[in-house]
Amino acid sequence: MLVLGLAGTAVVFLISPWLAGRALNIPDALDAETLKSFRLIGYSIPVVISSTGMSALLEAHQRLA
Repeated sequence: MLVLGLAGTAVVFLISPWLAGRALNIPDALDAETLKSFRLIGYSIPVVISSTGMSALLEAHQRLA
């Protein structure tokens, strides 16, 4: 799960300049802030995937309260 999260982070880091520059047509004045936002989202991907996976594991063993 952690490997998938890190792969997701790498993908977000690699495509965030393209997303902010061309795909979403973000104004130049907000370009730096948009890149920071995408990178923060990228940092959160491993946490979200790992916590969801652990929750699913607990549910599978019927130990989730």
